Amino acid sequence: MFHAFNSCIENRLNQLTIPVEVRQFLSAERIKLAAADIPQGLNEETRRSIKQAIDECFVFGFRRVMLVGAGLALTGSLMAGLVIRSRESR
Repeated sequence: MFHAFNSCIENRLNQLTIPVEVRQFLSAERIKLAAADIPQGLNEETRRSIKQAIDECFVFGFRRVMLVGAGLALTGSLMAGLVIRSRESR
């Protein structure tokens, strides 16, 4: 989750024109994922853009984790089916 969130937020922040200090502040906040604070003193449009980027990257990371979980569940069920069939054929 954290890796997916980090790569996404890095790409999104590169698209925004924000001061270096704001980027440094946000880098320290990344560990909080969707609960990351946005620095004060920014105009409303910039704050909204940063919040939207954080929210969308959290959803991106969550989807990635859910896809991995679904893949693992599918693999587990296939393996269980194979094991059960091999035991029945004995």
